[in-house]
Order: sequence, then structure tokens, then C-alpha cells
Amino acid sequence: MVNAVKYDDELKDQIKSKLGIGKYDKINFITLPNYFAAKDIRKIKGEKIALIYAEGNIVDGKAEQGTIGAENYRNLIRKARLDRSIKAIVFRVNSGGGSSMASETIWRELSLAKKEKPVIVSFGDVAASGGYYISCAADSIFALPTTITGSIGVFGVILN
Repeated sequence: MVNAVKYDDELKDQIKSKLGIGKYDKINFITLPNYFAAKDIRKIKGEKIALIYAEGNIVDGKAEQGTIGAENYRNLIRKARLDRSIKAIVFRVNSGGGSSMASETIWRELSLAKKEKPVIVSFGDVAASGGYYISCAADSIFALPTTITGSIGVFGVILN
């Protein structure tokens, strides 16, 4: 989706207008590496909100980036729950599900967190099956009309 198509000078004029600076004043741009080097977020003092992204298939144990490992996410949520400077948890879910046991582990930790601080879930493109289930522990869930959600179904295989 495109909001506007603008030339460089038009964009800079719009930024200057929003900043309330004159047409001939210079905008103080900085590079992305300099922006990140300016302040280490781990050293911020005071109250915070934890933002945890859960994207990919839900799997048991530890997992690589792009997959929701139950052990990884249990530890992340627990860390946010036990940190007194964190006043709320925002959990961004974009998952079609996966392991029911891993989903249960994550759901349990979010349930415990909800008893101590607000837990807000934001759905991405998909929050189905286990992705939907882990979100059910939240105080509030926000989704777009285009989010594919629901469909909790569990199946098992019994060898004979």
C-alpha cells in the first residue's frame, strides 16, 4: 500500500513543516547505525513495556530465529514478568500454530504474567491454531480485519 509518491524535496519540505522549522533550515538526519549507537536500550532506567515478537511455527524446546521455541519464549515472558521495571507486556503473534505442548507452555507463562501485569496481544497476518491459543491468556487482543485467526484443532497419531 502506498500513501504518497513524492520527490526528495517534497518529502523534506513535509518533514520541515511537521517539525515547524523554516524552509531554508537544515534537517538533522542521522544514520541508522548512529541512531542505534546513541542509547543502549538495556541500560534504560525507569518503567518499561516489554515487546515480544512471536513469529513462525511453534515448536518444542529451543528454536532458531523465525521459529517460536517454547523454551525460548517461556524464558522471555518469564523475564518480563519478573522484571519489576516492566509494567506491561505486548505480545505480537504471527503464527499458524504448531506443537500443542509448546503452545501450552507459552500459554501458561502468559497466564502467570497476566496475574502480575497487563498482557496485550497484537495479531499479525495470522494467529491460528496454537498462535491463537497462546494469545487467549491476554487481557486484550487486537487484530486487523484481514488477520486469519481461530481454528484450534488438535490431532494425534496412534501407531497400530
